Amino acid sequence: MQKKGQVTVFVIVGIIILLVAGLFFFAKNYYGYGIEPKVYIQGPLNSIKNEITKCVDEIISPSINLISNQGGSKNPTKYRLYESKNVKYLCQNIPNEEKCLNSMDPLQKVESQLQEELQDKLKSCISKDLLESKRGYTITNPNLKVNAKILQENILFEIDYPITIEKDGVTQKLSRINREIPDTPLGYLYNAAYDIVNSHSKHGNFEQLIYMLQKKGRIIIQVDKPYPDIIYILNKKDSNFKFMFAIEGEE
Repeated sequence: MQKKGQVTVFVIVGIIILLVAGLFFFAKNYYGYGIEPKVYIQGPLNSIKNEITKCVDEIISPSINLISNQGGSKNPTKYRLYESKNVKYLCQNIPNEEKCLNSMDPLQKVESQLQEELQDKLKSCISKDLLESKRGYTITNPNLKVNAKILQENILFEIDYPITIEKDGVTQKLSRINREIPDTPLGYLYNAAYDIVNSHSKHGNFEQLIYMLQKKGRIIIQVDKPYPDIIYILNKKDSNFKFMFAIEGEE
């Protein structure tokens, strides 16, 4: 009986030790007890950064393509529905005139359209659960800001989301995320679109072949004429990236 009693005591003590050890490891991993705050909050900060990076990589190309396929606009108000795309009129019809009214936005406006599109998509992509204060730390969630710079051959993005995590007086801030998207000659094609629109607004037409020869084959211009409008599809040679826009005609 005495031996059985000793065994029982040892079993109970063992269970208690396991429970205490389990609680210790749980508290250590879940609440960061026994871990330096700077080290502990780096974990959730890295999770947030990885989530944002994943979202950026998933949505950045579709966002660029949406803008470039719709004449440089996120939600154009005056457009031609073409191949399920709302292709913006960059030159609007003037009644009883061959010429049209140039309504092309400056490149900075296209950049702002890209910024808005990416910001909206990022906000819905990032898991809200990651941005909640919990487990002994506090998250400050400021406004998300995206900057876009359209160059001749590529597009630069800067995602500034200065989220801070604080635990026991120690604070860490999320650094900016930068992305360069190669083979996106939106700046180059937008300049060509300006030449085309300018010709239509001044002369009422555009000499497609002459222009392509002047550019020495560096740009490919496709033209479609769904009555009464004109659709232009621009590609740079050896690139799959395209820019589309419409010229409004008169019925």
